[in-house]
Amino acid sequence: MGTVYGDQCPSKSMIYKWHGLFKHGRESIEDDPRSGRPVEATTSNIIGKVEKIVLEDTRFKKKQISALVGEYYATILEKLRESIKEKRQGKLTKGVLLLQDNAPVHKSRVAIAALHKHGFESLVHPPYSPDLAPSDFYLFPNLKKDLRGRKFSDDNEVKEAILAHFAAKDKKYFYDCLEKLIHRSNKCIQLQGDYIEKEK
Repeated sequence: MGTVYGDQCPSKSMIYKWHGLFKHGRESIEDDPRSGRPVEATTSNIIGKVEKIVLEDTRFKKKQISALVGEYYATILEKLRESIKEKRQGKLTKGVLLLQDNAPVHKSRVAIAALHKHGFESLVHPPYSPDLAPSDFYLFPNLKKDLRGRKFSDDNEVKEAILAHFAAKDKKYFYDCLEKLIHRSNKCIQLQGDYIEKEK
């Protein structure tokens, strides 16, 4: 294929990804809308504000920067609320629980005020705890098993392989992750915060 298509030839991992997607019912080759950080995160207006603040006072404190970023996070919470209102009608009245880490942006006064304003409740997250971080106890170990023994020629191939891995997973895979998180959290409470051993 490489001799026929040259630089336009997709990588082997991309071909595997598309094969998996079509095998599971996909019919279009057009990209799906993606979630993630909105483009507005790096608008010239926000970049200008940060540069101005940092250049005016080189001793600018981390807390002050996190407060500025907290404003951005507050706008994300607003968009999240609107998205839930639109896509999950009736869920806002039942209450929304957010599980997020203890990053300074999540603890800023602006972010906490936005949480209360929108009626969101933030679950208390312990300081870094590998036995309670879904990425550490569930997502990454399964990803590592899938990628074990494979060789990649560049970062893009790695990214494509990771995207293909998660794209091939159904909703049940992610629900299982949440179920295990609930189980582990309850076990951690029962053990009064002691480390949870690896489940067999």
